[in-house]
Amino acid sequence: GDVTDNGDGTFTLNSVLAQGASLTFNVSYTIDATFQGTSLTNVAEITEDDGDDEDSTPDNDVPTEDDQDDETITVDQTYDLALTKDLTSAGPYTQGSTVSYNITVTNQGSLDAATVVVEDRPQAGLTYAGLNSGDVTDNGDGTFTLNSVLAQGASLTFNVSYTIDATFQGTSLTNVAEITEDDGDDEDSTPDNDVPTEDDQDDETITVNQTFDLAIAKSLAPLQAPFTLSGANVNYRITVTNQGSINATNVEVMDDSPIGLNYLSANVTGTNVIANGGGSFTIPSLAQNESVSFTITYMTDANVGIGVVLTNQIEITDDADGTGNDVTDIDSSPESSYDNDDLGDNVADDDEDSVSITNIGINVEKVASESEICPGEPVTYTLTVRFRDNICAPGLELREISIEDMGSDGSMRMLMPNDANFIASSDPNGDGVLQCGEEFMWSYTLTHTETYTNTAVDMAEVWFIDPVQGDLFVGDAMFMDEVTVTVNPTPTTTIADTDPNGSISCNGFSDGSATVTPTSGSAPFTYAWSGGDLATRDEATVTGLSAGIKYYVTVTDNNGCAALDSIILVEPTPLMASVNNDVLLCFGDETGSLTVTPEGGTAPYTYLWGANAGAVTSQTAMNLPAGTYSVTVTDARGCTAVATGTVTQPEAGLMITEVITDVECNGDATGAINITVGGGTPDYTYLWSNGATTEDLTGLTAG
Repeated sequence: GDVTDNGDGTFTLNSVLAQGASLTFNVSYTIDATFQGTSLTNVAEITEDDGDDEDSTPDNDVPTEDDQDDETITVDQTYDLALTKDLTSAGPYTQGSTVSYNITVTNQGSLDAATVVVEDRPQAGLTYAGLNSGDVTDNGDGTFTLNSVLAQGASLTFNVSYTIDATFQGTSLTNVAEITEDDGDDEDSTPDNDVPTEDDQDDETITVNQTFDLAIAKSLAPLQAPFTLSGANVNYRITVTNQGSINATNVEVMDDSPIGLNYLSANVTGTNVIANGGGSFTIPSLAQNESVSFTITYMTDANVGIGVVLTNQIEITDDADGTGNDVTDIDSSPESSYDNDDLGDNVADDDEDSVSITNIGINVEKVASESEICPGEPVTYTLTVRFRDNICAPGLELREISIEDMGSDGSMRMLMPNDANFIASSDPNGDGVLQCGEEFMWSYTLTHTETYTNTAVDMAEVWFIDPVQGDLFVGDAMFMDEVTVTVNPTPTTTIADTDPNGSISCNGFSDGSATVTPTSGSAPFTYAWSGGDLATRDEATVTGLSAGIKYYVTVTDNNGCAALDSIILVEPTPLMASVNNDVLLCFGDETGSLTVTPEGGTAPYTYLWGANAGAVTSQTAMNLPAGTYSVTVTDARGCTAVATGTVTQPEAGLMITEVITDVECNGDATGAINITVGGGTPDYTYLWSNGATTEDLTGLTAG
């Protein structure tokens, strides 16, 4: 149209509008994008002219006047809210993970929306963590109210977070968000009707990664030392842990003991563990992140060698998930064989474990200074206590050591550290406790007269000093050692002169000999003679012995036992000879006789008279004149003795002188004869013819 647009909503006709004429111009308007009404009226009015109109007044906005006209149009409006939900957190998701969502409400209609409420409905297993961002109000009940009017075409996004429950057992979680309240009539959805296909509702499903992972740990029970003794109990602590996120049921455990460990019992008090016996156990249920512990007691076999390492293995042999279904463990496979890598992935399995314990012991060693002795000889016994085979580790100690030392003769002594028989230097610190590297020693001496067996029984408490738990009692240990000292019998002997009749030939000679003969003992024998000036000799028979001297011989047998014997040789009595002297009756006679009498020596004897006796060999020499004679007597051993004898005669022949006294008177008997005898050999005897035997006669009558 021929008008000028004044730019202020007014238009000026460019030409005079002649009477009866019309001018049309066309203008266009755009409905505002944010217009919220349902109709629009556009009013056009002549606001200025150059005359005085008869029926209208310019610019007075009177709709009824003909200089003004309006046109109303209907504006079509829509109310349409939409909701979307998007995952903003990065997976993967596991129990305890935080899951964040953006919830976006979009006004897809042409009308603004107010009082918009959104409900976020998490599946069980998601726990609300908080509102992270967005201009909404958290109503605390899972609903959120938009704080401002949501203009048409506008969107509002808020972010919420949830935490996956630590005990959630499923594999997915769905979170649904829906507009539950608004101020309009949405053209394509109904608030709070939970229809997933409507655009005012959206859900987001996440995958929850779950793991089935059972682990078993075996260790020495509290206060159990890492050492054992033959016959001692060993306590193990078993802990089965559900390291996965899925609950487990029907967990079967088998404890496999080596030869040398004998199953005794299990303590499952306060747990749901079922002890089936023989090292088999069932755990009916084990929640994720739950552990159950119990103890097993074994006894070490009496014949387990010292230093033997006993390894006890345990393994989970079967399991199931919380619903009783078979399930695959992420890093191991339940089985009855112990190979430590079920999956062959070079990763040690955690469904099996083992514990090793070393068998130790104590030792008492009893040593005798001599294994064989002779009666009465001393024997020194030395006893040494140590860790057996010197197998020890730092922290091990022997306490309350005692030794029962028993003899076959019924004797018994108790040995203890620091007693009278203890060798103090064997315990440098003097505490009476034997540590690694130490050996306690005792010593004493006995004499024996018969074979003697000594048995030593060592008893001690074995302790282990643990750097964490302190003093741990390992057990009571005992060891026995025995030593026998053989007492060889003292040899017996007989000793005798080598000649039953005497070996010394002659009295005073040193040509005797003696022989000692062992009658018992172990051959060969050695001999040592002594006595007098006899040089020591090693022979059974010695010679050159003298009588009257005590000779000793020590006979030693092959066992070293000695017998002492002695002998005194007897010599013949001294050979002596005596000759009886003879007296001739008459001077000049050759009727003498000498007889030698031997004494001592050894009969029989032989005789040899001197030449003046005619060298006769008889015991008596006869027809001897007066003189001195010698005789040599030889006995059976050749011993000689010389004796002399004398044959004497009167110094002269017998002479008689007499004095006769006659009778004084006839017939008287007064006569006498007095004789004097000389020569011959006094005393004299007399025989008178009248039978008188006196030297002189008196009272004789004549005749």
